[in-house]
Amino acid sequence: MKTIILSTMLIFLLATSCKNEDGKKTDSTDKPKEKVEAFTVDSKGLEINDIYFSLNDTKNKIEEAVAPFGSRLYVVMNEFKGFKEVEGKYKLGSKISLYDGEKLLRQTEDLFANDEGIKVEDFSNIYAYIDIYYPVVEGKEYKFVSELWDKNSENKASVVGIFTVKGKAPGDFEVSINNASYAAILLNKGDEVAVDNVYHPGELIKLIVEGFSGFVNNGEGYSFVGSHNVTDEQGNIIVDNTSQEISIEKMDRLFSSLPVYEVPKSATIIWNVNFKDNNSDAEITVKTKIRLEP
Repeated sequence: MKTIILSTMLIFLLATSCKNEDGKKTDSTDKPKEKVEAFTVDSKGLEINDIYFSLNDTKNKIEEAVAPFGSRLYVVMNEFKGFKEVEGKYKLGSKISLYDGEKLLRQTEDLFANDEGIKVEDFSNIYAYIDIYYPVVEGKEYKFVSELWDKNSENKASVVGIFTVKGKAPGDFEVSINNASYAAILLNKGDEVAVDNVYHPGELIKLIVEGFSGFVNNGEGYSFVGSHNVTDEQGNIIVDNTSQEISIEKMDRLFSSLPVYEVPKSATIIWNVNFKDNNSDAEITVKTKIRLEP
């Protein structure tokens, strides 16, 4: 058995291998806008007869479409009919989007763009997942859209699932952005995603901007300035503005680090982080509150 994984930042799609029990091909029919559990499926020649949400892995099926902040929400799709076999393979196309109402938050390109096809005997399931980070917020409804199409025919389907988020992001982010975009913002404690906003001496705070784009490649890579400063809640400077010239060949994320040293008493600090492109006017500034404890 083989698992084929295709991904973009924070939105992933997996085509998994598992032979159909009968090994037979079936004809497809158009079934527009039918309900499959909590999902709406708009099918034009491509049927998906089993769809469900799963939390943190593909086996943890949930009946209520609620995703805790910081979790991984899977959409598991099974029982397909309508992919056309050519030379023993299926050729798929897929694009995944996340919406807040009508506002697009994240979107992938074709996740199978560079795929040469999947052997028929190696395919029956598709798993897609989204990591739940800012800008999603507690209590709001979000729309997950998975578009699938068959590159060997005109058959296609669109799957729409609605879910809500439970729990707040560590840190209250304020984001200012110019001619750029991002998928998500999160805080880490060292290499682990932070589940709270309290830090202690010896810990490393990381602010990460995932799925970032907008800076201009000058032919040799990307060149930009990263800077930050730290104040207390009254605006008094704790760490004065420091900046660094950065050059990299590839870009899909930005991050800044802040080590925690001595903390004489509990305090709330304001961390301001800025990234500015040297080759354009693209820029992003993130402001967040951090709680420090001895």
